[in-house]
Amino acid sequence: IAYSADCQLALGHTNAAFATLHRAYDENPASMTPLFRLGALWALRQDATNTLARLASSGPRQEAHQLILAAVHQTLKNDDAAIATLRAYYARRLCASRFPEEGFYLWYGGLLDLAKRPEQSERLFLEALAVHPGSHEIKNYLAYTWAEKGIRLEEANRLSNDALKAEPENAAYLDTKGWILFKSGRVFDALQFLLHAAKLDSEEPVILDHTG
Repeated sequence: IAYSADCQLALGHTNAAFATLHRAYDENPASMTPLFRLGALWALRQDATNTLARLASSGPRQEAHQLILAAVHQTLKNDDAAIATLRAYYARRLCASRFPEEGFYLWYGGLLDLAKRPEQSERLFLEALAVHPGSHEIKNYLAYTWAEKGIRLEEANRLSNDALKAEPENAAYLDTKGWILFKSGRVFDALQFLLHAAKLDSEEPVILDHTG
């Protein structure tokens, strides 16, 4: 559905694309892709942030508009405002006794990492793992976070193994596993995973850096 919105945009049917992207979000709130695309479209409009802030406080689709507002801030390179908006959305969901979707945690945690707030990011992902215990993406993210810090490596290794069971040919997951082994002093074992990751994705600079 989200891809059909791209076709509508290519044909100049902007209003139809907006409606289609909203439908895509309604069909699968766990996917952040429609929200990011809506944010990019809204960012082209004048007074987008004020309009979305009003829509997020009253009327239908309040939560969706709050997330779109965060996406607009991110598109406009205002990460602090995006983080503040996501924090407000997060509080709204918790007050309603509804935990956010898996994709939200990955988005919010990623922004916290970019803003160099690692403690907040780690707390968020620990909660995310409790809320979505089957998420291999969250397991990999948390495992890589600990590997980067060189802490909780045994637990990180377990999470990494779980992620690889779900997607054994995922280059990012293989890189995480290799980096955990490297930080654990198992250099030869690490290299096997990192070489395999580099073979699967030879253009990712982080993987190449780790392998090197």
